[in-house]
Amino acid sequence: MAFTRIARWSAWAASALALALFLFANAGAQWKSLPPPQNLQIADQPGSPIRLTLSAVSDFGNGFKRLQYTASNTGTKIVWGFVLAGLEEADKQPSMVFRATIGPGTGRGFNGPIPRSAEADPYVVSVDFVIFRDGTFWGPDSTGEADYVKGIFEGERAAVADVKRILERNNEAALREALTREPLLADSARIDTNTKRGRGFIKGYGVVMIGLRLDYLGRGDLQGIPSRISELEIGLGLSAPPNDGRRQISRDYWFNEPIEIDGLFRGDKPVAVDERFLADSDWLKGLRVRIKNNAGKDISYISLDLEFPETIATGNIMMFSFSYGPHPIRKTTQDDSVKAQRPVPTGEHVEMVVDDVVFGRLKGFLESQQPLDLVTRVKIRILMIHFTDGTAWGNWFVPKAGPKRPATLESSKYAYFGR
Repeated sequence: MAFTRIARWSAWAASALALALFLFANAGAQWKSLPPPQNLQIADQPGSPIRLTLSAVSDFGNGFKRLQYTASNTGTKIVWGFVLAGLEEADKQPSMVFRATIGPGTGRGFNGPIPRSAEADPYVVSVDFVIFRDGTFWGPDSTGEADYVKGIFEGERAAVADVKRILERNNEAALREALTREPLLADSARIDTNTKRGRGFIKGYGVVMIGLRLDYLGRGDLQGIPSRISELEIGLGLSAPPNDGRRQISRDYWFNEPIEIDGLFRGDKPVAVDERFLADSDWLKGLRVRIKNNAGKDISYISLDLEFPETIATGNIMMFSFSYGPHPIRKTTQDDSVKAQRPVPTGEHVEMVVDDVVFGRLKGFLESQQPLDLVTRVKIRILMIHFTDGTAWGNWFVPKAGPKRPATLESSKYAYFGR
């Protein structure tokens, strides 16, 4: 079993899809870490609740570069989102809007474009607006983006409240209708989309509802929605996380997944998705994930991510990626046991196991940021699938059927792309 360890960046404006596609297409290119541009400066802002630190420039080759930096919360309140002035291309509004939770005393890593103006002239980056999880805010708002961020904040909370009201009425028909209707917001005609606040509200509302829709379509039922709402309430600061010593394994679904996780086991004991169970801190040791190939073609490589949402309290959300089968690019760096893992025929099953070796590395990774006793939840995400015919599926692709055509989503084509 192969594995990698990453900490996830989260930002509205970060070009995650473009970066992923570029890296895949240029996997053989030599990556280099360069110092930040000398003429790119961080503004001196004594009262700012966020401190910015430029760390490096990642050069992926062929002219593609990304600025790496850290945003640290120097205040006493949880940051929910923020706006930076000076971190966008010069031909656009020079600001970037981030939906990113940062706990007091912690920092998170981000990446962004290198401002074109910074290539020649002195260039200053500053924190322009910060909204906290309690709804208060700080900043000069020189870019005029505060209303947009406030709208996102209000839209997310409104979506959670709307779905929670339906759950309290125990009305499955109304819940299905809310998760599949277009537009997502029933009374969207009353939202003024000519204002930044209105556009932000629609954005925030839609992000929550599309996530819930993916859960509904991925599971094939509504059983996971209460757990998703509970997670969202915790993330939005509307409720406190449980402190009962129980653990939970959840799923994060995506469009048209070509494999199905049809069994989770701790040792020989089956565990249901979203089930809460008592266990000690080594609860992930021996976790078995049973996978069925539903793609209609043979699979040569599977990559799963284990995401630990609670680690956001101490920095970046931590994700541990482990895989089955020889990596399609890093073929020469893998041991013989990985190379010997055979393709999974269509319709057949394979098990991926967090064995002693994998768990040892996972434990060391998590404890580098947060005590293992405080890790009670994990989300399993299907990251990447490669097929023996040279095509692949990745969880950043949205098919044309997409969120606007939920009725045809299940029968639409897989989002394959060529190697």
